[in-house]
Amino acid sequence: MIHGYDYKFIKAPVYSDRHVTWSKVPMITKALKSYEIVVFLDQDAMFHYPALPIEWLMNYWNHTLETRLMLAEDADRDKNKDDSGTLYHNTGFIIARNSPRTFEIMDAWEECPRETKYFGCSRLAYQWPHEQAALGAFVSKLDFNEAEDIRGIPCSEANGSPMTYATEGCNGTFVRHFWMDGKSHPPAELADNILRYAVPMLHRAYLSDVEHFLEDFSNFSLPGNSSFTISS
Repeated sequence: MIHGYDYKFIKAPVYSDRHVTWSKVPMITKALKSYEIVVFLDQDAMFHYPALPIEWLMNYWNHTLETRLMLAEDADRDKNKDDSGTLYHNTGFIIARNSPRTFEIMDAWEECPRETKYFGCSRLAYQWPHEQAALGAFVSKLDFNEAEDIRGIPCSEANGSPMTYATEGCNGTFVRHFWMDGKSHPPAELADNILRYAVPMLHRAYLSDVEHFLEDFSNFSLPGNSSFTISS
């Protein structure tokens, strides 16, 4: 796999008391126990430039050693804001760093719908936008609001796609999340990535060892037609 990262496709357990999208929270927590950095993507999200290492993107977004969670911002629309007008983060793309503070955030986030601390959060167990609203309206607003606790990435760079840019304003320059009109486009995006990166890589491999791949029979005389030769 490229860049030497570990890649995991997670088949998550299903909660009995909340929507399936909540499963990402404990799964990220579980992964953080084994890794310094965990990058989470929804199944309908992908990197538009796979050749770019995540370290480059983290540096570009000013991710520091103190940053606990970094998420894409949602489209700047009323439907993506809480009652006070605060814009939610979109949990389709998350960069999480292993730290005691991060585990505190994740535990508070997972616990939110049980209302052991955050009164009013139980409705978000099934009411859209589920864990996104819980993180924004309760966890980050009430307790984890230090500058590096939960950082946003512009939606133009890490959310949406060209298919939703006209209506939602998120183009997904580096990370594309194919919601709404983009739902049917991940296969085409994957094919484009293969053509852009795998094919040139194969071509470079061919050129670097052309003598191994190429057999020159251009001067071979064909049986029954000794005067005829194949030329390129």
